[in-house]
Amino acid sequence: MRRIVQFLVAAAVVLTPAVAHASAPPQPALQRVAPAWIGFLFIFLLVSVVLAVSLMPSKRSHQD
Repeated sequence: MRRIVQFLVAAAVVLTPAVAHASAPPQPALQRVAPAWIGFLFIFLLVSVVLAVSLMPSKRSHQD
């Protein structure tokens, strides 16, 4: 019984790398890259919103 367990463990150790290398990882199907100007436009809009909110006057009165 002990010999069988040792054999199974040894077989698992020997065969595990073969199973791991048997299949190649899948390649992504998306080959198109988004244009750079879309990223620049997004950053420009984000910075514009942050600046607009930052420069808005506060609604404080003379009693604050």
